[in-house]
Amino acid sequence: MERRIISLEKFASSHETWVSELVIRMEELNQENDVVKEGTKDLVLFCAPVVENFLFGLDQYFGAMRVFDDVSKINSASTFLRDVAQLWWRMKCTDREKRLNAIQSWDQFKSKLQKHFVPHNAENEAKGKLRRLRQSGSIRDYIKEFTTLMLEIDDLTEKDALFHF
Repeated sequence: MERRIISLEKFASSHETWVSELVIRMEELNQENDVVKEGTKDLVLFCAPVVENFLFGLDQYFGAMRVFDDVSKINSASTFLRDVAQLWWRMKCTDREKRLNAIQSWDQFKSKLQKHFVPHNAENEAKGKLRRLRQSGSIRDYIKEFTTLMLEIDDLTEKDALFHF
């Protein structure tokens, strides 16, 4: 148990910058008024790569640290949620206490997080951005943006990617 706590502390300190960047990005999106009305709730729409990278990083960490049980994964992941994502998690915890739609597996946690924070048309938006993508700055920035968009498009073949590059 102590080894896991030390590992989590190391993970937290090594990812402090990354989490800070995630929080900053969340705040930027809120300031950019990317708020959508859905019923009576205001939801901040996160760009898909932020959520996907967050979950990918956690999956990589859990694999490296040999964390296999879902409860540990969910409890660990939830400690890195901030601002609106943390409020979302608080709502889920309240649901769990009331035994309503409780999240019981790691896959279910990831699915619900994605469903709530990733726009349903993220892939189509990425395709449109890829078609409009032009190099205006450094090649490094262009490659970063291109790669980010590629990761958002599930069915992009290598041939199509080369064509768009």
